[in-house]
Amino acid sequence: MAPRTLFEVPDGRGKLVRVYEPSWRHVLKGHPELAGEEEAVRLTISDPDMVIRPSNRPQGRNIDRRVNVRLGPHSRYNELYVVVPIDYSREESWLVTAFVSAQTPKGDLLFVRVPFRWS
Repeated sequence: MAPRTLFEVPDGRGKLVRVYEPSWRHVLKGHPELAGEEEAVRLTISDPDMVIRPSNRPQGRNIDRRVNVRLGPHSRYNELYVVVPIDYSREESWLVTAFVSAQTPKGDLLFVRVPFRWS
């Protein structure tokens, strides 16, 4: 039996990312600061400030890991990054975990939002 999907969110490229119940339980067990912060995770998936291919997880098994990062969406820790590793296969994409961090992950920068500046 497939795990229950809690919610689905399109990422910045339009690919649907699933958040499965076992993955979300893992998030809450290891990172209780994300309890009630589903919207921060959704926003980080759908509209990241950065996307990184982590240096410690090379592409393999036809799975490509990317890490979406966004500064400030957490309601209490808004000076920290919300970090959401996502695994992509040909068939589907899913959240691996989520956490807050003062630093961005190491790896190849695939995307960075350019801040808007008034001229």
